Amino acid sequence: MQRAPLIIMTLLLLLVEGARKKIKYSHGNTYEGQTNVHGIPHGFGKYVFKTSGAEYEGNFRAGLMHGKGTYTLSSGFVYQGDFHEGLMHGKGSYTSTDNQTYVGQFKEGKRHGVGNNTYANGDWYYGHFDANQRGGSGEYFFITTGNRFLGTFKNNKRHGEGIVFYADGTSYACEYKEDKCVGKGIWRDKHLQATEGVEDRMLREVETLQDDL
Repeated sequence: MQRAPLIIMTLLLLLVEGARKKIKYSHGNTYEGQTNVHGIPHGFGKYVFKTSGAEYEGNFRAGLMHGKGTYTLSSGFVYQGDFHEGLMHGKGSYTSTDNQTYVGQFKEGKRHGVGNNTYANGDWYYGHFDANQRGGSGEYFFITTGNRFLGTFKNNKRHGEGIVFYADGTSYACEYKEDKCVGKGIWRDKHLQATEGVEDRMLREVETLQDDL
């Protein structure tokens, strides 16, 4: 019989924790949604930053963006996906202010892992990212020429073994260092006949990779 008050108290605490509240903070930011027993955002809700105009709608844990949600800036940047302790972390997608789009993996607020980035000019990259930069194996497509590069990247640049596939059916394979082909490579015509090439033959490739955010 003594357990009844404890059960009632537990139910009351759960009701308070899951209740929706409207909160206006001293700096002007506002929150509407679920809170914990201490009045801190916890569960689903919407937080609006007065000064910047940024908004977050989604899941919270102990006052931090945590779980799935949407983060929007007044500049036009929109991120939808996973958050962990206040940072983009897991799977997600965004559209940037200059109309770049990215769909893929994030780690601690940065693109990290496998993703697909489409740039404002129409070029696209699919492959590995390392701390917000192209790093590891990937493919880069040049929209204006139809040429593409398949190989390895480091610090956003082509670095390591790679092949340029030209729109006319020819290709050139060589070793890259700091975005430049070094030494001799293998040239293949559209019939896949191979000849040894030199770096000068790569002068026909005048395209440059697009910068990331």
